[in-house]
Amino acid sequence: MPRFQLFIPAVQTFALSDTIPFYLQLIGPSKSLQAFLYPTIPAHTKLKRSRSVVESAAPPTVRVYLQRQVTIVIKGNQSTRKFSIGEGVLRSLPPSASLPPPMLRSQPLEHGLSTLDYEGEVHPNPDTAVGQFSMSRLQVRVR
Repeated sequence: MPRFQLFIPAVQTFALSDTIPFYLQLIGPSKSLQAFLYPTIPAHTKLKRSRSVVESAAPPTVRVYLQRQVTIVIKGNQSTRKFSIGEGVLRSLPPSASLPPPMLRSQPLEHGLSTLDYEGEVHPNPDTAVGQFSMSRLQVRVR
């Protein structure tokens, strides 16, 4: 089963005007990551009347967002909403001469695992004016 690791600077506190660097690593069996990079359309979904048969779908788009989560509890009922307050720019590592898809790399720690490595930055939206506040029993935190 694929898993991921997200690394951000140890500071973990940034101003709303800061660009936040990060490193993302997807780890999984080579076959799973290969299927992620090169998805195929199942035979039962292909149109039999079509003259051109598409053998594979477009490579996936990996996106990173900075989200604000607001949770409210009223009389024991909890409601949570998430709002995107920024978006990241992602680059595959190592940079390849040809543009996507990224390269699979062998992971030496466990047999049969490979990694997809990315680096990037998240930029908060310029219209986000408040990073954190609290009032009475209500708290809003950016994590």
